[in-house]
Amino acid sequence: MKLKYFVEVMGQSIQKVEESVEHMEMHTIVTKTEQHQIMQALLELSERIKWIEAYMVNRHY
Repeated sequence: MKLKYFVEVMGQSIQKVEESVEHMEMHTIVTKTEQHQIMQALLELSERIKWIEAYMVNRHY
């Protein structure tokens, strides 16, 4: 899998998750604590993707 494609797909996945969270917030009762937990999970996922991206970049050089 090419690195650029991998990064694009992961970015699209994160965007879809963020959109789903926003949609869920509008249509369900979510506590502030739950919102915080969801956003924290998204941030952690984003950080892991950055680590994977860095690994893939370094692997190709």
